[in-house]
Amino acid sequence: MNNSFDWLFKNQVKEHKEKFNFDSKLADQRVKFCTECKKCWEIDRVKSKDPWLLKQKKKFVNYYEDFPTWGKEKETCQKCKE
Repeated sequence: MNNSFDWLFKNQVKEHKEKFNFDSKLADQRVKFCTECKKCWEIDRVKSKDPWLLKQKKKFVNYYEDFPTWGKEKETCQKCKE
């Protein structure tokens, strides 16, 4: 009986680690680093579908001040472009 719980626990830990690695890979793809304001940013895909923002042809952007910049694509954010 104890062995079955050990097996279950090991699989849950493995599954959790795989999800964490997947999230970090998505962050590397979506989050960019602005060389002007020195902040990381990403377009919020859910909030950007707001009808008001769609009419204005704008995107909702999340900014992160304390975010690792290593390995992030460098691109000027919308605020700095304006």
